Amino acid sequence: MVRSAVKVHLRTRPTAKFAEENLRLDAPQRSLSLAVKRREDFGVVNHQKAEFSFRFTGDVLHNASQEQVYATVGEEAVVAALDGYNSTVMAYGQTGAGKTFTMTGGQGSYQQRGLVPRAISDLFKRLS
Repeated sequence: MVRSAVKVHLRTRPTAKFAEENLRLDAPQRSLSLAVKRREDFGVVNHQKAEFSFRFTGDVLHNASQEQVYATVGEEAVVAALDGYNSTVMAYGQTGAGKTFTMTGGQGSYQQRGLVPRAISDLFKRLS
């Protein structure tokens, strides 16, 4: 079975007023647009970009649980590794965006465990 080389998924979470006013998420089109207000102190000639658009090859996981994230991202990586393919999951984003929570999970409950503990558990289940 041939697998795609790279998939880019987007995980969002509830955010403050900034996101509600400046982000437009289009999950079916797998895209996100960010509108940034131009700064007035840049003067008359203002080449500051006002809008950024991003497209994703994978799923948009809006307010997804840890379980949903693993089912969408992690499980495929474990299955690919067991099929003999190299497999990597990487979290990228701004400081405080939730990368560590996504990868390792929270300490609050077993349900909050992240991709790494879920992948290890799944790997051992599949191997036994």
